[in-house]
Amino acid sequence: GFIAPMYTPSGIADIQHAISHGFDVEDHSFGHFPDFTDAPYSLTSPPTESAANYEPMFTDNGTPECCTSGMSVLGEAGVSKWLLENDLGISVQAFRAGYLDNPPDLMRGLSEIGYRRDSTYALALTRGSFPFVLFDVDDTVTPNVVTTYRLMEYPVTISEDQVPALDSTTINDYLSAWENIIRINYNNNAPTIVLIHPIDTQIRFQILQQLLTDLQNQGLDLWVGDMKTFGQFWEAQGVTNSRWP
Repeated sequence: GFIAPMYTPSGIADIQHAISHGFDVEDHSFGHFPDFTDAPYSLTSPPTESAANYEPMFTDNGTPECCTSGMSVLGEAGVSKWLLENDLGISVQAFRAGYLDNPPDLMRGLSEIGYRRDSTYALALTRGSFPFVLFDVDDTVTPNVVTTYRLMEYPVTISEDQVPALDSTTINDYLSAWENIIRINYNNNAPTIVLIHPIDTQIRFQILQQLLTDLQNQGLDLWVGDMKTFGQFWEAQGVTNSRWP
């Protein structure tokens, strides 16, 4: 139920349409399962996940986050990346997990699969908008062991997936809050990454149009673009050279 409606011939046609109009297409997992946070690194040792054998299955038993069998980090991130690159002839370098779920081995998996960028962490967790080199800290040993990955995190700053929901009665509240966040980041020369879901597209297109118009009218000298272009710019500043192994 979490896979079939998305990756279909019509869905692929929509993606191809987006690519032809200059959009950057990246990865959002294979099945977008609600219990992805429980995913193991791999289903086998050594890993064997591939498009030919990866068959996760979600069973809805009435609880919000139950239950997916046959799911793994390498399957969700690796198989989906391979499908997009193989079917569309593109290079997929960025990932964002469904529901912003973060399994324990996600970053290790993304790094080993070959991703360069991730946006699974939200601003509420990172407490800052600037991208940073991803790392793990093993605090079970003394001294602690820090592992860095060849992967940059681009924290999600703004999302319309909030309560109360974005609609015609709340759009002005959303606009006010978003513009305030963007101005604060602007004053600190910090980026703002906006997450918009492709549902109820009319209201979402309306808020994006109004947001850009308001910011332009306020005279803010902003660049607006896609994750790939921003990532290439940011990483070209040398922020990764001394930390990536």
